[in-house]
Amino acid sequence: MTFLQEYDAFGPEDSLGKAGLFFKHLRMDWRGLFTELRDSRPILDLSPFVVGCADVTAVLARPSVFQVTYRPHMDPSVGPFILGRDNTKLDWHDKSLMRALLRWEDLPTIRSFAGRTATAALATPDKEIDVVRRVSRLVPLRVVEQCFGFYGPDDAAMLRWSWATQADMFHNLTSDAGLLAANIAADSEMRTWLRCFLARRQPWALASGDDTVSRLLRLAASDAAGLNLEGVVSNVAGLLVGAIETTSQAIVNATEQILLRPNVKAAAIAAALSEDTSAFDAIVWEALRFNPMTTFVLRIATEPSVLAPGSDHETPVASGRVVAAAIGSAMFDPAIFPEPDDFKARPRTDYLHMGFGHHECLGQYVGYTMIPETVRQILLLPGVHLLDGNGSAVDNANGPFAERFIIGYSPEQVHG
Repeated sequence: MTFLQEYDAFGPEDSLGKAGLFFKHLRMDWRGLFTELRDSRPILDLSPFVVGCADVTAVLARPSVFQVTYRPHMDPSVGPFILGRDNTKLDWHDKSLMRALLRWEDLPTIRSFAGRTATAALATPDKEIDVVRRVSRLVPLRVVEQCFGFYGPDDAAMLRWSWATQADMFHNLTSDAGLLAANIAADSEMRTWLRCFLARRQPWALASGDDTVSRLLRLAASDAAGLNLEGVVSNVAGLLVGAIETTSQAIVNATEQILLRPNVKAAAIAAALSEDTSAFDAIVWEALRFNPMTTFVLRIATEPSVLAPGSDHETPVASGRVVAAAIGSAMFDPAIFPEPDDFKARPRTDYLHMGFGHHECLGQYVGYTMIPETVRQILLLPGVHLLDGNGSAVDNANGPFAERFIIGYSPEQVHG
């Protein structure tokens, strides 16, 4: 039986049965599931799920009508924050400031730093390496510290704050009270630390350093910036909240997908040896398409609206209804990605890895340097290979993020 045959066998009121079946197929074969839906039912009444690229981007392009669902998870922890405040004065003001402070000219330095950090972390005589424990979380953590300028009490605290906030804000689909409580506790600890950290930097007008936080403090010291202490705390906290786990997941997923394909692996290693990184980076973003950081994002309708208006699958949506935009499916839609099952480099702007429209990742260009450079250093390990070549080696430990990814390499080999 196909997924839709199984799905339609449930009664119209059995939403739990339908949801259970959907997520079972999503875990087993998300690409096959979304292919079936794109071909036969572009909008599934569960949630509803929107799967075609044009329909997905149409939802994401209307932030006033389809807003993010983060506010109930962010307000009790970080308070009013740009990611939960679509088309508001706070969103417009703070996002403009932070974009100006994350400077384009910093990118080569960040890439070089990420590469050195990864190289040092991977320097071991061991023949097996846990990518998650050794490098994929470490690199973004060090970037947050040394390039952004947000230093916590220790690595363990920073990683704990990052995990708890990201798990609840972006992955708590069932509104699990335990995840929310852990988020609130982590953020309370983080904000308390940050207030002390920022107090030690007074007077802000004289804050030294060319990192993002130092720039923010000097700007906030000016009355023209319109930022109070809590506004500064929230924006500094955001530098951590959005950086570590998503970056780690991207590094792990892209590396695994490259290593699963011998021809791609060979091409990636050859490209990794070149001073021009553009060809290598293109391989990384294509690899991530086959296992993206997430396959769908949620939005909530703020007013009665219509999905796919004018099409044969036009669907009305009531105010307050949650809509799932399947970005993973959109990146396999042949209308935008010709020959979608083939692994081939495509324009970076076609991908939805960093979001679309209003909610494109604030730090996307940092990610465009940090993620491929870390993967590049992993691929430069001599004789690098998957230990389990017949299936996924990534272990999420039944949680939202990669917790273990062990690869092998041969320290005695040398790249030719």
